[in-house]
Amino acid sequence: MYSATVANSVGIELMAQRGTRRARRSPRFARANVRIGVGGYKSIREEVIIDLRHLTLLAGANSSGKSSFIQALLLLKQTLEAQFDPGALLLNGPNVALTSTTQLFSRGKSKDDVAKRFVVTIDISGQAVTIAFSKPRGQAIGVSSMRVANAGEDITISSSTTSRELEENLPSRLQDLLRSARESAVKDEVEVRVRRERCFLVGEISIQGARVTVPLVSMTNIRSTLLDAIHVPGLRGNPARVYPSSAVGRAFPGTFEKYVASLIHAWQVSTAPADKRRISNLNHALQALGLTWKVEARPLDETSVELLVGRTLYAQQGGAWDLVNIADVGFGVSQTLPVLVALAAARPGQIVYLEQPEIHLHPRAQTALGRILVEYATRGIFVVAETHSSLIIKSVQTEIAKKTIDPQRVALHWFSRSASGNTAVETASLDEQGRFGDWPADFDEVTLQAEVEFLEAVEESLDDDEAP
Repeated sequence: MYSATVANSVGIELMAQRGTRRARRSPRFARANVRIGVGGYKSIREEVIIDLRHLTLLAGANSSGKSSFIQALLLLKQTLEAQFDPGALLLNGPNVALTSTTQLFSRGKSKDDVAKRFVVTIDISGQAVTIAFSKPRGQAIGVSSMRVANAGEDITISSSTTSRELEENLPSRLQDLLRSARESAVKDEVEVRVRRERCFLVGEISIQGARVTVPLVSMTNIRSTLLDAIHVPGLRGNPARVYPSSAVGRAFPGTFEKYVASLIHAWQVSTAPADKRRISNLNHALQALGLTWKVEARPLDETSVELLVGRTLYAQQGGAWDLVNIADVGFGVSQTLPVLVALAAARPGQIVYLEQPEIHLHPRAQTALGRILVEYATRGIFVVAETHSSLIIKSVQTEIAKKTIDPQRVALHWFSRSASGNTAVETASLDEQGRFGDWPADFDEVTLQAEVEFLEAVEESLDDDEAP
């Protein structure tokens, strides 16, 4: 039996990990610097690294790699959330649906030129992990290597790392733990090895057959960031007359739209001031977008919830009774509601990924939505929006010029594809007036060209009418 000293050492290590989790919950985490890198995934052949600021806008032409970039993170999220061990990656899940690894790995000019290595990097204020996935011939996709770095520690391990190699790379804090274990137990009863834990590799110290899993570098923040990420997909479903009830908590596995009705109801019945503010902010946002003045959730039974919205834009006498089912109003409400509820539900430091939040919105509402995204970004939430709306971008620039948000808290990333089909990313640096320097003028060029074509068509029509 190994000594109490070893048990205490293990307990202290595990408590340190839980302490890291508590630290992540504090508002200070909202000021973290987050960098994401992706390579070898679909059109992103060469690794692309971008900063996630409190407001990150991903723009560019269709099929330029915007969705693919964030899908890399969503693959990890759905792998960690799976109710079973799906292997290194759950390919076909609620956030990303792939049926073959051939749909994952980047391709070259020919079918045979396939880079069967997919790499994703997550760096949170210098605590970084780089995971490489590969698919050996005739085998399933697996974690080929993982590099972890934090506070001066920089360690790379792979699925083939031997016990001796692992021991030589253990941080000093774990060297001490291993030494204590060997001093207190029979030598053959202490084993050090690398094993896969979902989409990660971990160093494992086994004492007398009792597993004590201690990561080479504490990755609590990285795991929690992935699990806590809120994903609002571009396809949010048609408005329904009844929505299934769902449990609501601090995390939202899968895609977010299925939680909306139950969340609204939970906020309505809650006595917590924060939840009352969420309902108030939600209704004000809906009104600012010109959609409705009120949304209400009514449980029909233990399994279903009905969503009702105000029929008018502003509250009127007796208006509390003038509510209609969300299926009886325009698509704009049902498609925008998940976006607004996700923002209201998020905590500082939490990532909210919005695919095309402007869907089915009038241009005036798109401008107002830009202001709403800025508002929540200033609260410490990491809002990542993939958008085709030039009005949202212009609205964000305007808020920077108004000093509503610091330009250093905003990132604009423009995605494009080369002639060979590979993704390239350009990042705009905004000044204090919200202006950017060398930035593709795609949106403005299209608008200007459309105006020119219209004027030319009008001129030609007038000439034809005046011709004898």
